[in-house]
Amino acid sequence: YDHVGTTSSLKAFPFGAANKRIKGDSIFNGANDDATGVAALLELARLFSRVQPSYTLMFVCFSGEELGLLGSTDFNEDLNPASVTMNVNLEMLGRPDGSRPFIVEEEDRTVFLSLLNRNLVKTGLGYPKEYFDRDPYTEQRLFRRSDNYSFHKRGISSFTIMATDPLDKYYHSPGDEVSTIQFPQMRNIVQSIYLSLLPVVMGEKF
Repeated sequence: YDHVGTTSSLKAFPFGAANKRIKGDSIFNGANDDATGVAALLELARLFSRVQPSYTLMFVCFSGEELGLLGSTDFNEDLNPASVTMNVNLEMLGRPDGSRPFIVEEEDRTVFLSLLNRNLVKTGLGYPKEYFDRDPYTEQRLFRRSDNYSFHKRGISSFTIMATDPLDKYYHSPGDEVSTIQFPQMRNIVQSIYLSLLPVVMGEKF
């Protein structure tokens, strides 16, 4: 899901991947981008299955993101926007840039950033007031580059949670291997996502 493929398919991806070839390795594994997002989604599905949510929850993996948000765009064609309260997108959670994940949302808005941080503080588990950071890479226009944007275009409240610098040296590289993933930090991030979204899932207004 959400990756380049092999060196034989590079012409289809105008993301500089051709500049990150590794001799003897033709496979762009996508361990961080975005197998970590898929793994986090599966773990969140397991955790949320233990509660009785106020909403119907859908856990969806999309293909074709790198080719132009194809999977999420197709999904949205059959979706009634009025029936969807929120979309949460998970991207590159396995190589944290610093100590905090960050929230990518519509330009000049911090609605979800404030919501998630407030809920973490309420847990009483010692999370700092600003555990989740605001998007520090606004020049990269990340909000329009991931599957959250397909939902946003339908008028659905949507944001992305990321942890890795989009200029990360393994980004769109055959070097994006599972050996580079920082599993303890990723585990903490997934736990924080669960705790910060739990009140919303249980009916909290936002």
